[in-house]
Amino acid sequence: MNRPTQRSISLGLLASTFFAGCSLHRLPDPKTPDCAPASALALWECIAAIPRQDRPESGFTSTVRVSDISRKEKDQALPSACEGPTPAGFTLEHLEMPAGRAPLVAFVAPPAGDSNPIVFVVHGMFDSKNTSYVQVTGDLLRRQGFGVVIPDMRFHGCLLSKQWLPTLGIEEGADLAAWAKRIASDHPGHPIGLVGFSLGGLSVLHAMGQKEAAEIFAAGTVAVSPAADLPRLVRYLDAKVFFADSGFTASMRKGFRTYLHKRSKELGVESIATFQDALERIARTLPELGPDTQEFLRRADPSSAVASSPRPLLILVTSNDPIIPVSSIDDLTRAGRDNPHVHVIETPYGGHIGQPGDSPDWYAAVLSAFFRYSAKVSD
Repeated sequence: MNRPTQRSISLGLLASTFFAGCSLHRLPDPKTPDCAPASALALWECIAAIPRQDRPESGFTSTVRVSDISRKEKDQALPSACEGPTPAGFTLEHLEMPAGRAPLVAFVAPPAGDSNPIVFVVHGMFDSKNTSYVQVTGDLLRRQGFGVVIPDMRFHGCLLSKQWLPTLGIEEGADLAAWAKRIASDHPGHPIGLVGFSLGGLSVLHAMGQKEAAEIFAAGTVAVSPAADLPRLVRYLDAKVFFADSGFTASMRKGFRTYLHKRSKELGVESIATFQDALERIARTLPELGPDTQEFLRRADPSSAVASSPRPLLILVTSNDPIIPVSSIDDLTRAGRDNPHVHVIETPYGGHIGQPGDSPDWYAAVLSAFFRYSAKVSD
């Protein structure tokens, strides 16, 4: 893709943001329900009682509100992907991990009290710890007294490097487990929880499939708009899009491929124009993930991790997500059907990871209630 085309798509996304009149604001202080759930079922009943006033709006509007386009442009280039101000109440930490595990480069806020959970807040594709939706979520949890860790994931932020290629959650889930063990050793008595968005949602689902996940992630996990049915997702993102079919959301899918191309060029690798190309290159570079893309995608599928999750796992999806096909919702629902620890909430609006802007009061109360009570669930 030539430079004028890239520029026109970027300007189109910025113009879309302007005309949509969207911005993501600080989340309100939540009204957390007074519950004492001893079981996962009681936890889900507690969360179901939280009132929600759905704001009817397009999936495009909800998604643009959290997209943080100006920051996303910085996140595609070296060294700006690793640069950004430290949020109030946080410090910037850089911790080396054992061989094979990515270093932890993160904004960290310590927990208040003697036993409040520490929550990792995990960004999505082409974003970083500097992106607004993870910082807004982290700020909410910090104000509620939870510890918060907002890391850069492989191939993003300070880990934007050929050394740390993305693996659709396979290695990222193991990274989260290693990071959680390290943080827990520094803060004994504080259970660890996870909240992840989009690709980050896929990573936190894989984390719940790790060995000893019950002990490592005692405070459970919230996954927002995670992907499943990965072969279909790849075909969907790579397909030619037309405004007449997809409306303004066409610019989003085109934008994803633009960022993929820009990132490959920035890192000095062969031109990557599609997600299928990217998967094939990763499969060649990291053959332990699978000899071909189909095996890679099979291993990256989150269904088994969802089905076996040993701790509370809340999955938030929307009916009007313009990025993740509806088949992902069906796959995740089927995977968790026989596991009482798993609960899926599908909202009619919110687009892709857009609940923080579409339903901020409900979203804030759900996260606060979940992490206040999840570690106390005994079954």
